[in-house]
Amino acid sequence: MQIEVAQQIDIDVMVALDALVSGSSRRRHLITETVEQHHGYVARQENRIVGFLLMHQHFFELPFIELLMVYPPFRRQRIATALMQHIETISTPGKLFTSTNLSNKPM
Repeated sequence: MQIEVAQQIDIDVMVALDALVSGSSRRRHLITETVEQHHGYVARQENRIVGFLLMHQHFFELPFIELLMVYPPFRRQRIATALMQHIETISTPGKLFTSTNLSNKPM
């Protein structure tokens, strides 16, 4: 698996994954804007995007993970862990934030 900075060409796949999981493509603008700012990351297996992570630095100018998605058939394969670990390595030590919804019981 490779973790890479998301590119413009990845946006449609990222939006499709978000729509599959959330039931809506309403976050297309957020995904596009984050990728354009080079704060989107994709996990690839055999050249296929299997997950992605979006972050920003609007939370007291500190890194905040906005969205983390993994295609359902690829869950429980440490893809989300790999994305998180990648962000940890490029972020200020001890200064990485995220949150989750109550509906996300596995988290």
